[in-house]
Amino acid sequence: GNNFGKLFFQKVIFITQRIVSFPKKNPIWENKNYELFYDSYKTFIKSAPCRVLNAEDPFLATLIDEVDAHWLYPSRDIQNIEFVLINDEPHTRFTLRDLGSFDVWGFGKHIALDAALAILAANESMDIELIRTNILNFKGTRYEYVKLSGSPHFH
Repeated sequence: GNNFGKLFFQKVIFITQRIVSFPKKNPIWENKNYELFYDSYKTFIKSAPCRVLNAEDPFLATLIDEVDAHWLYPSRDIQNIEFVLINDEPHTRFTLRDLGSFDVWGFGKHIALDAALAILAANESMDIELIRTNILNFKGTRYEYVKLSGSPHFH
């Protein structure tokens, strides 16, 4: 098995986009207490030992002077996005900064964004060639798919 994903979800927080929809059964969301939500979000982000954040997200950009993090600027750091088939499976190929080209399972610019954040986080403690090899074989986390398929809002 590939433990690449476990490394990120256990040791690192990388944030790609802010949460904009609110579940109805939580008091914070019922009252749409955005201030409490974003304060909690900031506390969560600050608790990570390694932070890699999307500097172009409207909320996260407000934290640039407040949070010590590695900041990704997707519009300039991620280039040459293309969609390719590798062994008849969908992959997104892109260039990340001066680190070279990466192939990641799945189609979409959001795949490149998520992968770029993960790559930068992993590069703090792993060799870039090992990351390139591992991310090529990574196909998401099982938890992600179990949670989505069990959701009453998943169609």
